[in-house]
Amino acid sequence: NSKESKQSFFQKFKNDKKYRAKVQLIGYTVFIVFLIVFINVSNVGNNYSYNSVDNNNLNANDDNELQEEDSNLFKDIDDNYSYNVDVVVKTKDENGNDIESKVNYNGDSYKENLVINKVYDNVNSTYYKVEDEYYYKELDEFKLAVLDDIYNLIDGKYIEFSSVKGYIDKASLDHFTDYSSGKMEYVYDLLVRDVILSYKGEDTVPINVVIENNTVSINIDYTNLLKIVDSNIVSCVVNYKYENIGKVE
Repeated sequence: NSKESKQSFFQKFKNDKKYRAKVQLIGYTVFIVFLIVFINVSNVGNNYSYNSVDNNNLNANDDNELQEEDSNLFKDIDDNYSYNVDVVVKTKDENGNDIESKVNYNGDSYKENLVINKVYDNVNSTYYKVEDEYYYKELDEFKLAVLDDIYNLIDGKYIEFSSVKGYIDKASLDHFTDYSSGKMEYVYDLLVRDVILSYKGEDTVPINVVIENNTVSINIDYTNLLKIVDSNIVSCVVNYKYENIGKVE
């Protein structure tokens, strides 16, 4: 039967012009469909490979540029600047009520000298830091100051620039935005466990840095960090502003 079918097909293909044309048309159609499918599949593969390589290179270039920007971020802030720091801390009292406390620090830094003007509860106080020691002035004489009297709401390491810069160095850069106006904004995430080694969670300290008009502004939400240090702390946000960089005498 198979042989007869083959002979019948070839005889009909040879003798019947219409049948032969029909078979040829079907053959051409199948070939064209196969060719179109093959080309599309090849293009999809090529596009995928091209885009993958291109995106990887693009991401690598972006990372390098961000790292370069990041490394130069505070190159002009060393030991010569004016600063203004606002601290807002919320704690719970014995009755479980939230209590908000605010303190402002402002002054100048020059070489190893730091002037600390403190405004707390409408009381102004001035302190001086020389190397690692703190002083206050009384009757034209310098006397050693108690550190807790200066930084009474939170530790000074969360306020002074050297420590703030250290936290930013430990943090990972989430993203960077360069505005047409010249403003630059950096957003960082600092893992709490990178500061408190005994902590194993995934909580972070968000850090936002803005550079604009020769002024560096930093916002740090220390809440996730300080709640571990002090269970009475509900929240803690600190805003920093650095100006007159390299111009303080």
